[in-house]
Amino acid sequence: MNKRFNSNNSAFDERFKEEESRAATSAERGFSDLNKQLRSMIDLQADEIARLRGIIERAENLPERRAVALSSSSYQDERFGRTDVTALASDGSAWLLAHATRPGYSGGWKRLPDLPQVADEMNGSQSRAADDGDE
Repeated sequence: MNKRFNSNNSAFDERFKEEESRAATSAERGFSDLNKQLRSMIDLQADEIARLRGIIERAENLPERRAVALSSSSYQDERFGRTDVTALASDGSAWLLAHATRPGYSGGWKRLPDLPQVADEMNGSQSRAADDGDE
């Protein structure tokens, strides 16, 4: 979402600079031209405000993410132990809390990347492990 938001934001900035340039040119021509150009700048800003309000409204209406399943794994060597907690969220994302029992070492919850899909293997972007069906 951020990539799309930033590209929309830069598109607005470019359009606004063009409108500013036209307004400056219109100011040289006379008050009525300047007035029309300022009205178009106000309309452009109003459209951008409406777009941003829509983004905020959609973000506010997202369902709350809840843990559906939890698992933990522990490791102990001669010097220290480590416990990691993995959670599956209600939206299908997976999260990891490394060093869960050592607050000073835990970096908080980190989202785990999605697993490769079959289409990724088919288009060659993800290599596939050989299995019994391979010749």
